[in-house]
Amino acid sequence: MYLKLLEEARALMEEAVAQAGYSSPDMYLGESAHADVSSSLPFRLGKELKKNPAEIAKQIVAHIGRGEYIEKVVAAGPYVNFYAG
Repeated sequence: MYLKLLEEARALMEEAVAQAGYSSPDMYLGESAHADVSSSLPFRLGKELKKNPAEIAKQIVAHIGRGEYIEKVVAAGPYVNFYAG
């Protein structure tokens, strides 16, 4: 199930990142002590674009849809956290 969750998180992130007006070849997804899957992409984008990573995370989360395995997505500071349903 973890691989399906990870695949779904990647697909949702890719779509939301594009809709928020950003781009990246990698979504920087991985395990987290605070969520089932987490992305640190806002850190990378913030550094590259000289923008606040927490604001980037909020913008991305605002564009994330729901999936079959993911129940909730939250911007936690500069991270995008995914929680399984």
